[in-house]
Amino acid sequence: MKTFLKLCLIVALAFGISVVSFGCIAPSEEELLGSDTTNAQDDAQDDVEDDSSIGENEDALTWWAQWWKALGQWSRNNTILNRAKADNGKYVGLNCKNWARKVVSDASKGTITIPATCPGETGWYWCGSSKVQNMGSIWNAQPGNVVQMNLPGPHTAIVSSNIGGNICWIDSNYKLDKTVRIHCQTVAAFLKMVTINGQQKYTVYQITGG
Repeated sequence: MKTFLKLCLIVALAFGISVVSFGCIAPSEEELLGSDTTNAQDDAQDDVEDDSSIGENEDALTWWAQWWKALGQWSRNNTILNRAKADNGKYVGLNCKNWARKVVSDASKGTITIPATCPGETGWYWCGSSKVQNMGSIWNAQPGNVVQMNLPGPHTAIVSSNIGGNICWIDSNYKLDKTVRIHCQTVAAFLKMVTINGQQKYTVYQITGG
């Protein structure tokens, strides 16, 4: 900047030109940088991490949680069943529990997650959760309820219908091919299948609003 002023003064004096009119007044920072000042400010703003989407995602989850809770229980059950039926006949690449988990999560817009199986992966009941309700007997099972059972061996299925002593399931991997199907049996046949050493190893769950 000093060199610029010296040269400017020398030329101006040599030709008898006013220093101001010749332009020997040092240009401002904005004039030197021109639009670069604005760009630098824009770049500085771009460097700040935009985490507004995090809040938006949390707000969306809160909204969907309120929506799910506001639904009547029949509507929650029906939403789960309809989502399950959308996969009927399809290869989903998931075992029974993971598929049921995905169905419930999708139906509730990500607000509900099926708990882990207790006391271990071979169990027939779920670890505690305020968002599931034990329905007791299989006779109380409603369409859209989820049943955890031991056949022997753990299995998870969603009740499709339960009428007049006949129950139908929709589940994945029943034939060990990670495909979703509906199959039916009598309640008596089901109870015989899950009774091992005199103990009925199953639990019926209703997914609540939390």
